Amino acid sequence: MAEEEKIHDSLLEIEKELKELSALMHEGFSRVEARFDRIECTLSRIEKSLKTTVELVDKNISCD
Repeated sequence: MAEEEKIHDSLLEIEKELKELSALMHEGFSRVEARFDRIECTLSRIEKSLKTTVELVDKNISCD
């Protein structure tokens, strides 16, 4: 019986550690997702700025 209890206790400890790992992974993925959202926003602003710059350059070239 003692051997079964040790196995059971070990399994409970493994389950606890897996839950902690799962929580850490979820937190990490949430941080990565938030960072990707910020990167996407920054890239969108850069794209808009580049379009505006190209339009201004085109206007200046066509006015010459």
